[in-house]
Amino acid sequence: TDKCGPVLLPIALVNKVELHAQSGRDVAQVLYSFEAQAGKVLSFMTYGGSGDVSMHVRAPGALFGDGENTRSIRVGNIETVRYVTPVAGTYLIRLVGEPAYAGVSLVARQ
Repeated sequence: TDKCGPVLLPIALVNKVELHAQSGRDVAQVLYSFEAQAGKVLSFMTYGGSGDVSMHVRAPGALFGDGENTRSIRVGNIETVRYVTPVAGTYLIRLVGEPAYAGVSLVARQ
């Protein structure tokens, strides 16, 4: 039997394409990914909807929570994480309900 639990497969984000109507339960995590280029400013943003979401971003080769610019945990759904000089590779974005959220939009821009 599998004792590790379910594997979260990330939902791929496309540059400047907004994902609308994202939702999550209390402390539930939804995982997204984005393929970034080196050197071009990179931003991840959430907005709209109801409830409270936090956003945690992991750059390639880093751990979640490693560095000040890897999370946005303000009250509400307007969250932003920005990298001025990003490295190339796959960024993982984790949205977490604090306690829950619904109808939130998420976008990656580079």
